[in-house]
This record gives sequence, structure tokens and C-alpha cells, in this order.
Amino acid sequence: MGPCVALFLSPATVVAQGWDARTSVAPPAPHPSLRIEDAVIGSDAERYLRALETLSGRRGSGVPASFVGPWSIDSAPRILSLRGASADLSWNAGLPYGRDDGPVWQGRGGNARLSASAVLRWRGLSLRVAPMLWWAQNAAFGMLPTGPNPYSHPQVGCCIDLPQRFGDDAVARLDPGESSLAFDWRGARVAVTSAASRIGAGREHVTVLQGDAGGYPRFEAGVPSGVPTPLGRFSGNVAWGRLAQTPWAPDRRTGARLGTHLEAWWTAPGRGLIEVGGGRFYHFDWNGLSVRDLGRPFGSIFYDAQTYAGGEADNQQLSVFARVRMPESGFEFAGELAKNDRSNDLRDFGNELEHNSAWLVVARRVWRSESALWVVNATSASVRIPELQLYRGQALNYEHSPITQGHTLRGQLLGTPLLERGAGAELRVDRYDAGGRVTMIASSRNLPDVRAEAVPDAALRQEWALHAEWMRWTPSGAVTLRLGSLVEVATSAPSGNRFAWHISTGYRWLR
Repeated sequence: MGPCVALFLSPATVVAQGWDARTSVAPPAPHPSLRIEDAVIGSDAERYLRALETLSGRRGSGVPASFVGPWSIDSAPRILSLRGASADLSWNAGLPYGRDDGPVWQGRGGNARLSASAVLRWRGLSLRVAPMLWWAQNAAFGMLPTGPNPYSHPQVGCCIDLPQRFGDDAVARLDPGESSLAFDWRGARVAVTSAASRIGAGREHVTVLQGDAGGYPRFEAGVPSGVPTPLGRFSGNVAWGRLAQTPWAPDRRTGARLGTHLEAWWTAPGRGLIEVGGGRFYHFDWNGLSVRDLGRPFGSIFYDAQTYAGGEADNQQLSVFARVRMPESGFEFAGELAKNDRSNDLRDFGNELEHNSAWLVVARRVWRSESALWVVNATSASVRIPELQLYRGQALNYEHSPITQGHTLRGQLLGTPLLERGAGAELRVDRYDAGGRVTMIASSRNLPDVRAEAVPDAALRQEWALHAEWMRWTPSGAVTLRLGSLVEVATSAPSGNRFAWHISTGYRWLR
């Protein structure tokens, strides 16, 4: 992947290389071209390029001048690229509800978001300025019984900063969004960035860093395009940054947290159809930066005398993952195994692998019809609470102690929402044609009100959601319409069933 792509995509979201005109599905339509700099985490451009990667099975160090397909992708380098602005309005009835909205809190009632983007390049230096301003009415609704404060998470409010509601008043924030200052040289990259990041093998959901909450301000360095060797290509990066919390965090600490993450990938020689990797995420109380903090991402995986002897408190997420692509048939399979906090030793890790662990599996199919590109992505994930709970305490994947903010940023999960409280699954279908995109998403989540091996009937809760998106090109940009609904089914009072629906529309000016 060239420097112009490395600024915006991690190794887990590398674009397809060498897209051949013989695999064309239709001539490009006369709509505004997407550009490589549009391919930020969760964007239309990034998802489209990942679909081409699955289908072509190619990964390399350069991006072709254009991709032949239902959409046109412009990868020509520019000194200055102004990508216009976007505006989104939404309404949530019943409950807060949102997806793929970055740092925005989609509360009940009305919500609004404005953003703009500009990219400046000079040799290996790249500057992206992409601020986002959002506002949420944050209207009242019937919250589930909770603690330690009225807004806390209903299941593990003691150990995660994931409030049901952001206070009693309307909320607003000016966020740096996908802004970055980066320098690329011979495949290496250093950057100061607030852009979203993804660590894991999944395409829509991953366990460590997903990007749905936006990115945290950080310094990072690595080799995102990888180093080729006779044994395959090795890539990865490491980062240090600052994590914010909400005023409703449990056991609220003074100041922020120091967050660090580490990611590494191995890609098999040849066409690179097999990829294996691992990622870690640490967070600590923020006491100012020091030279000692540079080694934080490489801390021990097992027993740490400093922590267990009553020294500095920290928490970690660990995940190992793999991905296999079959481009001739358009299939892709991926899996992840995640661990919350440390095992005591290697024996503990091997004998009780299920302790404080979670898994995620993905099946993906991409194919071409006469005039469109189709993508079907199925994900299933689970935070298992087995019978080990009877003898040894279990934690969910994103709750933490003694750093009780959990795996969150400004009150939103850093990982997949499928693993918030129990288990979940999602089926996503995308159809890309010359006129735009149509998407259907069906999902289910197990959301018990308690953490236990066998959840009592009174605490059972299941969420079902259906979401549809319609995006069409216009002469100057793209218009988007989203409709969604969800129902939470509870087996008994006092919580009862809850229903919500969501509607939003937006426009993005690309010229």
C-alpha cells in the first residue's frame, strides 16, 4: 500500500491491488469519483475497496490509477484535495440508536452532525483536517435499573463507562474527527492522529479496536504497508494516546487515561491469501508521559508482579486473529479469540482459555452480477460465561477493574457492540451499482441484566434490529437515507419490552 493509502487505512483494511478490467461489472457512471483519501474507517469508499480486495485477492505496495467497477475510484496524487462537507440529521424514537457514526452520541430525539475534510500533501508529508461538530437533543426515556449512578450501564455499571444516557440535557461536541499529520518514508509511517483505527480480522466487527466510537488522539508509528521477506510480508504499528471519559464514569478518576495499542500482521508469500495477526490494547491512569511509557504496549501477557503486588493499576485487551481469502469463489473467512486482562501464567492460559475470553467468527461472500457488486457479511460473537464462573470470577470482554472506565472512549465502546453484554450476530448485505448503494442489516444481541453462567428468567433480555440504507449519487455528491428499528424483548417485569425506531438523512458534497 502506497503512502497515500497508509495515512488512512490499517493493515487490516488494505485495499485491493491490480484490479483487472476483465473483472469489470459495468462502466463507471458519470457521478463524482471517490478518492483514496475518502477511504477512512467505516466509509463507503473503504467498504467498497475491501470488497474488491476480497474478490481480487491481491495486496501489494501500489494502487492502480483507477478501479474498473460500478464505482470509479481516483487514486491520482494531489497536493491539495478538498472533499467538501457533509451534513446529517436523524431522529430516534423510543431509545438512543445509531451505527457507523463515529464519535457522535445518537440520543433519543433529534441529532445533527456537520463535518468537512481537506488533505494537503507535500512529498512524504500528509496533513488531513477533518473536524466534526455534532449535537444531540438527548431526550429522556425509560432507563433500566442501574448503579452506581442513574445513567450507568444496566449490567456492569460498576466497571464500564458506557452510560445509557448522557445526562439530562442536550449535548454537543466539536471533535477533531479523522484529522492526521503523518510522514511516510519507504513504507514506514509516523503520525499524530485522531482518526479511527481497526485492529482485527473482521470486516464489519472486531474485538479490540473497531472505530465506531471514532479515534483517540495519539502518536503512532509503524510499517502499515509491510516489509516483504521470503517468508511473507510483516506489518504492524504501535501507538500511545489519551483516552477521555464521561462525567458519569464509575469511580471517576482525575484526569484522563493513557491508552496504547500494538498490532502485528503476517501475510503469506505469493498472493497473500492467508493473514495471521495479533493486537493488544492497554490503558492506565494518566500521570504524564515518560520514557518508561514507550514500553507499555510490550508489557507482560501473564502475571505482572508490579500490578499484583499492589503497584500501578492497568487493564488490557488481547486478541489473536486470522483471515483466509478465496478470490476465485469470492469467499473470505476470519476468526478472532480475545482475552480480557492477563492470565496468571502459561498453565492458566492453556487450561482455562475460556476465562475472561470472547470469540468472533466471520463468513463473507463477494460476487459480481451483470450490473452490480454484491457483498454479504455474516458475523457471530460471544462473551462466554461458562461453569467456571462457579469457582472463579468471570469478567465480560469490555468491563475492567481497577481502571473502571472499561474499554471505552467518551462513553462509547472501542470494540464491537456485539460483545457488549453477552453475544450477538449480524448479517449485512450491500449492493453497489452505478447509481449508488443499497444496504440491509439484521442483527441480534443477547443483553442480560446480570453477569452469570445461567441467567435467571427475570434478567433475560434480547435485542432484535433491522436497518436499511439507501445511498444515491447526484451530480455534486451523494444523498443518504437510513431507516431502522429495534425491539428489546424481556421475559418479565419490571423492565418489560422496549421498542425504538430511527430515521436519518444526509448529504455529502464532493465537488
